[in-house]
Amino acid sequence: MKDAIVAPRASRTDVCSMASRGGEPPAATAVSLYYYLAVVRAMYMRPTAELQLAPTPVPAGAIAAGGSPPRDAMLQATVLLAMGGTIASFVAVQPLIHVAKQAASSLPF
Repeated sequence: MKDAIVAPRASRTDVCSMASRGGEPPAATAVSLYYYLAVVRAMYMRPTAELQLAPTPVPAGAIAAGGSPPRDAMLQATVLLAMGGTIASFVAVQPLIHVAKQAASSLPF
């Protein structure tokens, strides 16, 4: 039993290469090629007149204005809170590392 040959475990790349021999990845590649070649065709092979946006008619008396949508206070507060948390994590990185090390040391492996 000492000379028994043990088969190695399959790694993630082996599993992916085995999966690529099946039918799903070539189908996904075909769908991707169809989509991206359509984008290339639209960018380089169509006349520019065909790609122009049609003007939108404006009703009489209405003001045609572009620009930003109205401000949303909840959205602004959320974005500012996220920005503050991001900046605070850059400034106070050492406590975050300490918390992460404690969390990792409590794992059972």
